[in-house]
Amino acid sequence: MNMISTLKAYSPRTILKILDLGSICHNKRSINYDSIDAFAAENRSKNDDNNKLRESIIGAIINNLIPESYYTHSEKWRKIKSGIYIFIDQLCEKRNITFDTCVCVQKAGRNNHYDLDLTINGIEKVNVEFKYGVDRVNDAPQFVSPTKPSQFLNVNFDNWFYENHLSKIAEYGNLEMPDKDVYLKTINNNVVKCMTQYKEKYDTNKEFNKFCKKIDKLAIKEFNSFAMLDIEKMSTYLLKTQSMKDYMCYKNGSFYHDQINESLYNITAVVKREPTNFICDTVSGMKLEIKLRFKNGCGLQFPAFQIKRKIPGVKELRAICGENDITAPKLKKNICKTLDENNIIY
Repeated sequence: MNMISTLKAYSPRTILKILDLGSICHNKRSINYDSIDAFAAENRSKNDDNNKLRESIIGAIINNLIPESYYTHSEKWRKIKSGIYIFIDQLCEKRNITFDTCVCVQKAGRNNHYDLDLTINGIEKVNVEFKYGVDRVNDAPQFVSPTKPSQFLNVNFDNWFYENHLSKIAEYGNLEMPDKDVYLKTINNNVVKCMTQYKEKYDTNKEFNKFCKKIDKLAIKEFNSFAMLDIEKMSTYLLKTQSMKDYMCYKNGSFYHDQINESLYNITAVVKREPTNFICDTVSGMKLEIKLRFKNGCGLQFPAFQIKRKIPGVKELRAICGENDITAPKLKKNICKTLDENNIIY
């Protein structure tokens, strides 16, 4: 909803007040009365920008930087503020903290492995990761996305893809191959200058886009059939970057607190290879799905892993319930909740 449609709900006198509410700058981002609509945005192409705006709003609310007039005139602002403090209460309850005050510092950049640094009561430090569109971490596409995936593999993926498949994309698009040294030095970035023409064509030419996706799929399937994942190095990375983290999940107007069982970070073996995934066993008995992908344009820019917990299908979950004399609920989400409540690994 934009400002014009928002104002239709108010009287002329109230409209004048709203137009004069002004804006603030927090974490180098401008926040105005309409910014709250980022919590309803569904444009996937702008998800990264919207997510950064959401995080800035969360930080500004916690730090009491939002003008009181925003809450006075908007139920949306009031609801988001209320939800954030419900989350903080849930977090404090889990950590046995009596909540009094909270200060938020936003974290940015690849070297930071969480989004929000919360200081409770001036003493307790909590690392918080924000997940939009889900009410639990297991429903998110990933809980972490390690960059430079070749560091966890026995074969350099960047070099292999350049040597075996990039030329097919270049030939189809009538584009020049980038210099190999430049490509290998820069490909692990969200925007790669030597791939600019490729990305522009990818965004504007449907047939080229379709071809890139085809090559991407075939190439990663081929690579996954022979490449070996260094499970010791991956486990070390996960334990170092993901331990002691709390998750702030947001879905359909509500905030939820969630955590991950840290034994999930200790990988014991690769037990299955899928076209784009390594399926791994962990010390807890739960499984991880480690997906190899390009984050910004299929086959073009920013290779990375996308990691999440691998949840069994409904049939397998029902069987686990049966083995433990538990009546399985109808919905998969509720089956998982029941198994969690009974401390049963799946």
